Amino acid sequence: MTPNKHLIRTLLDGLHDRLTQAAGELWPAVDAASEGKLDLAMGTALALDRLLPEIVALYEAAKTIHRGRERPPTTEGSHHG
Repeated sequence: MTPNKHLIRTLLDGLHDRLTQAAGELWPAVDAASEGKLDLAMGTALALDRLLPEIVALYEAAKTIHRGRERPPTTEGSHHG
């Protein structure tokens, strides 16, 4: 496995972990909302504020590395005139 493929796999694995964690933390909010306890539901859901930046960062890093891998090498300094 190339270094970029390994890095992308590691980032996606971390992304999966954080998304699973976020989903697990939302179930109590869903349950509270179902019981009409909206303040408790939103208080629980707001805990995602600490996970969302990490989720976005992992996703963006994997996407950036993948896109950079697809670009053909540049030929800087090569000018045809």
